[in-house]
Amino acid sequence: MIRLRRCRNYVMVVCALLLLVSGASALDAVAGDDQHVSEGTLVTLDGSKSTGTNLMYKWTEGGIVLSDQVSFDYEFSPGTHEITLTVSDGNNTDTDTVIVRVNRPPVADAGGDRVVSPNTYIKLDASGSTDPDGDSLSYLWEEAGTELSTERSLSKIFDIGKHEI
Repeated sequence: MIRLRRCRNYVMVVCALLLLVSGASALDAVAGDDQHVSEGTLVTLDGSKSTGTNLMYKWTEGGIVLSDQVSFDYEFSPGTHEITLTVSDGNNTDTDTVIVRVNRPPVADAGGDRVVSPNTYIKLDASGSTDPDGDSLSYLWEEAGTELSTERSLSKIFDIGKHEI
């Protein structure tokens, strides 16, 4: 508003500025921490730490809506999934992403069954074992719940009898 007033031989200019600040709260989407799970695991995605009032939620992957709930459980296929949480208060929106990596199990290969002579060393070798995701492998040879070795191969003389390793 500008107001002009004449005072004696001078003109006085009065200016006023009106600033209106909206009362809308800050909006912040929080999709949670990245997750690394094994195949077949139910993953919980939770947006409850998002801030704002009267929020609406939308979880998507590659444009496909997975859920419109604040949190939900989902079983993802093997691979890496980028999930986007979009929160809206009806006027504004904010997004956050979470990465879900689903790992396939390794394939153990201890070789075939064997028959050996008494008092003979037998070498068991798991070098044919693989991981379809390229992860490093660890090994555990055990018999009846007793650890024999954590190396890739095992050489041992077994007592006479049938042994399941």
